Amino acid sequence: MNIDKILKKEGIELVSTLNNEKVSSIANKVAKKICSTFPEHNLNQHDIFSELSKVNMYFADFTNNTIGAKYYYKNQSIYFNRKYELKKLSDLSIHECIHFIQEKRNKSGNLDRFGLYCVNKLNPTGLALNEAAVQLMTTKIAKTQPDYVKYYGVNLYTPSPDYYPLECALLNQIIYFIGSFPVFHSITFVCCVL
Repeated sequence: MNIDKILKKEGIELVSTLNNEKVSSIANKVAKKICSTFPEHNLNQHDIFSELSKVNMYFADFTNNTIGAKYYYKNQSIYFNRKYELKKLSDLSIHECIHFIQEKRNKSGNLDRFGLYCVNKLNPTGLALNEAAVQLMTTKIAKTQPDYVKYYGVNLYTPSPDYYPLECALLNQIIYFIGSFPVFHSITFVCCVL
């Protein structure tokens, strides 16, 4: 099945391609934010920028209008909902860019790991935990204020009230005991930490 048909099934319809200048601008802003937020990981801003500059980025129409951006691993592309302003793209792309840099592909170019998510197993595991960890990193970078939300009839305090609130609240409790370094370091930046 071609990529346009797959995207259409997921509710994404390509509108236009972001030019190289805009991609470089987003890559630069996101690399700078990641490195300044997580200095303890000794990340190389230039390496992250170089990797993010390779991402294909597009404007698209989404059937679910609440989605601002989506990373699609099959073609290593980020799709932005075109209803958002250009100046918000670097903020929208943080979560999706982390997904891109956490990929580990084999020599054939097939995806093996996505942070904690193991793809090539009979029973893939770790997707929800990985998604929560990426969102927690995103909330730290974006300086999102924690808040109380009602989720499945339960009031809970979460560092990410808008996206994955329950998963982030649970992972935040684990981080309280073990610290954030092992969680964030183990799920991301495989290609950037040398």
